[in-house]
Order: sequence, then C-alpha cells, then structure tokens
Amino acid sequence: EVTRAATIDQLLNHTAGIADFFGPAFDRVSKDGFRTNADYFRHVSSLPPLFAPGERSQYCNGCYITLGAIVERVSGMPYEQYVAEHIFKPAGMTSAGYPRADAIEANVAEGYTRRAGGSELRRNVYTRGAAGSAAGGGYATAADLLAYDNALREGRLLDAAGIARLLRSAKPEAGTRAMGRLGIAGGAPGINAVLESDGVWTVVVLTNLDPPTGVDLGGAIMRALARD
Repeated sequence: EVTRAATIDQLLNHTAGIADFFGPAFDRVSKDGFRTNADYFRHVSSLPPLFAPGERSQYCNGCYITLGAIVERVSGMPYEQYVAEHIFKPAGMTSAGYPRADAIEANVAEGYTRRAGGSELRRNVYTRGAAGSAAGGGYATAADLLAYDNALREGRLLDAAGIARLLRSAKPEAGTRAMGRLGIAGGAPGINAVLESDGVWTVVVLTNLDPPTGVDLGGAIMRALARD
C-alpha cells in the first residue's frame, strides 16, 4: 500500500522507495527461478518498502523492475519481447538479448568475480538470476551499444521531445543528429559495462570482471578524447 502510490517519474528518478532485489532474501533463494522480469517483480513486490515515495532518493533496481512490469501491463506482452521488438530490432542491435545462464549461447562471455570471498576469481553464475530483468543483466556486444546510441540520436527510438528529455538537450531538428551527453553504466559481480557519448565520440567498454573495471577504463578513454 505504501509504494503503490509511487509515480512513473518517481520510479525513473529512484525516489519510489521500492526494495532492491539484491539482498539477504535474494541470496537465500534459488537463482533458477529468476528467468523473466515477471519473476523478479514477484520477488520485489513481496519485500517491504524502504521508504514512502518521494521521501528521499536511493538507487533502485526494484524501480526498474517495476517499470518493466508496467511496460508488460500497458503493452500486453512480456517485457523481453517488447524490448526485442521496440528497441533491439529498430536499433539494429542484432546480438542483444536475454540468454539463460543454464543454456549459454555460443560466444557469450562468462563473468568472473572476487566478491565471493578470497582473492581468487570465481564464476559469477550463482550471484545472479538465470536471466536478466528490466534492472539489467541483458547481453549485448560493443557494436550493439554503439548501434543503440546512433539509433537514439537519429530518432529511431524516441520522438524529439523524448530525445531532449533523455539527453537533457534542445529538441533536435528533423533529420539531424541529436547532440547532448549520454552516460550509462551497469555492474554486478563479474560484470561491468559503460556507454558514454557526447554525440561526437561514443565510448563503449564491456568487461566480465567486477566493477569498477569497465567504468574506470571508459572514463579514462573519454577524458583522453576530450583533451584531444
């Protein structure tokens, strides 16, 4: 009843108070049961809220999972199918998707982490669900993420108002490439990725190691490009 009052804007801006799916409850259960965003939503919706919507700001994986559930309700299709049809396909992200950890496809990298204790690298398969969710865990190549940035700036994913809001820039003129900065980073045990773009340069770094490996490398490359 507390978080049911949260708005879309609060979900997008991490002020909704919904619990993260990571935590003791997630650690205790079998990861085999997390194969769709709907599975993650059932888990998150069973957890007590962290605070009342609007009370404060806190990074919120549960907010993204809830947004994915809203996409399912509005579109009438599974979240993963909606993303494939409305983002991956029009953007030309030909290798992106949500493969299952227990049925890994060819050429999919495995993650390695030191967060399991000790200094040895271990596979991260037991730290995450069997598939990703609206909060992350999808798979893509560097070329896929470059294609996403180009599709966004060329108006193939959002209208001019949506592009301006995301990039926090002026509305692009029809037929022109949108400028403005875009920074997206994600990480979990054995996973760290970053896409950083200013409209001229786009840097994509994907790593199968713990954060901040990819973020540090991507930031260093972008700073070097800015100096040039």
